Amino acid sequence: MFDPLWQYQLPLWVVIFGFLILLLIPVEVGFRLGMRHNSIPHVEDDAQSDVTVTAMLALLGLMLAFTYSFSMSRADLRKVAIINEVNAISTAFCEGRPANRTRQN
Repeated sequence: MFDPLWQYQLPLWVVIFGFLILLLIPVEVGFRLGMRHNSIPHVEDDAQSDVTVTAMLALLGLMLAFTYSFSMSRADLRKVAIINEVNAISTAFCEGRPANRTRQN
């Protein structure tokens, strides 16, 4: 019968070679389509550069938002850790009993 977990029995080099082929086929197709598109004469306009600049600025904004979010979450975690540490020290101080010491002269 057909084993449903056949992909786990493949050697690693076969899997890597398969992924390489799966990635190179679309690259080659895109290259061929790009060469065909460039061979057709067309009028240059600034619309394509505007789209590129817009996409780059959108990615920059997204990266800035993720960086800000990460730093804020780290600050919140640090604040919570400090509050927990202060509460633990306060509890230990309040519940602690002074040691009975006698003065020896």
